[in-house]
Amino acid sequence: MVRNVSSNHYTRGKYVADGTFSNSAVSRQIGAAVVLRRMAEKDLAVFDPEPEIPTTENAVPLLRYAPREKSAHANALQAFLNTLPGIYVKVDGYAGDKTSEAFKRAAGYYLHGDSRSD
Repeated sequence: MVRNVSSNHYTRGKYVADGTFSNSAVSRQIGAAVVLRRMAEKDLAVFDPEPEIPTTENAVPLLRYAPREKSAHANALQAFLNTLPGIYVKVDGYAGDKTSEAFKRAAGYYLHGDSRSD
C-alpha cells in the first residue's frame, strides 16, 4: 500500500511555466526532501555521515613551519604571498624563516611551529 506522505512546511507557490512563478499556485507533488527522508527511513537510501569538523585541540594545519621539508602547500602559499604588495619570497616549496616572516606580515603571526611565535 502506498501512503501519501507530504510535509507541513509547504503551503503554496510554484513555477507554472518557464521563468513564471506564481505565489498562489499550489503544487500537488511531494517535495524531493520528503521523498529522500522517507527513503532513508526505510533504508532505501544511505547518506554519508557529516564530516567531523576539527576543533582547535585536534586540528592539524595543512601548512606548518618546516624549512627542510618541501611541500605543495608551502609552494602555493609562497606564490600567494607574492601577490600581496611589498612581499616577495622565493617560491621553492620550503616553509622556512623568510616564508614565515612574509606570512606574519600578511596574517599577523608566524607559521605554526615557528619558534618565534612562542
